[in-house]
Amino acid sequence: MFDLLSALDFLSFGFYPDIDKWRLVLAIVIIPMHAVLTVFCVKNRYRLSYCLVLTLGLQMLTLWLSIGDGAILRSVKLDELSGLCLNLLLAYWSIPLATILAAGICFILINASSKSLAYILGLFFDLIRSLPLVTLLFFNTLILPMLFNPKLIITRLEAAWITLIFFLCAYTIQIFLGAYEAISYHQHESAKALGISGWKKYRHIDLPQMLKHSLPALISTYIGMIKDTTLVMIIGLADSLGNLQLLISRNAYKHYYIEFFFILGFLFWLTCTLCGWWGKQLERTSNYGKT
Repeated sequence: MFDLLSALDFLSFGFYPDIDKWRLVLAIVIIPMHAVLTVFCVKNRYRLSYCLVLTLGLQMLTLWLSIGDGAILRSVKLDELSGLCLNLLLAYWSIPLATILAAGICFILINASSKSLAYILGLFFDLIRSLPLVTLLFFNTLILPMLFNPKLIITRLEAAWITLIFFLCAYTIQIFLGAYEAISYHQHESAKALGISGWKKYRHIDLPQMLKHSLPALISTYIGMIKDTTLVMIIGLADSLGNLQLLISRNAYKHYYIEFFFILGFLFWLTCTLCGWWGKQLERTSNYGKT
């Protein structure tokens, strides 16, 4: 049993210092707390700005807990952040930022006075959608620093984080644009007649309905992103799969690789199932599909 607990500890935390593991546990606990608070905000019809401040605040808190600042919390090297916690935190740090970025870009695409700007943005994100995530990970890790500045130092974790944000953003933009098309044309005419346009119209009329109509597709995309975080192993990050390979290479565990793959698969299944259940709660509280 002691060996099993040690193996599960390595799969979950990897090379993170033992004395600071409580910080990762607290950061992971914040994720479901944030999900519950989001449902609460939607149920009580809080303003989107409140949800935005809550999201950014909790993200900064989890980032601070995981990496530290050298003053209050001891600094931890980015390479020491590994295991299943790395997968969960990468997904948590990427999903809200990608959604916010996609909402902002959709505003530009919908209301841009310059057709050239909308065309360039559309072409850029179409290019991202057309490339495999593995290709983008390699490009941002190895090629991008050499193209702009050979002296630019970007860690593999930072490269993976940026790549996941833009990759998810590219797909979320298309989901939002499809949801925008579902908004009745009469609402646009009514807003125009009342003199509501630009950012005010997008914030109070378009964006709330886009979020409501796109919830099922968004949740499905978020679940895919959680699973896609395992691809960071390709660029050398010690995620849960990378740690599993290291674990079964030891003599003490090499005969139990099927059991460990089953355990890891169950943990991902549980995470994705909870994410899907959270999405259903959001749909229910936002009265999705009701007339």
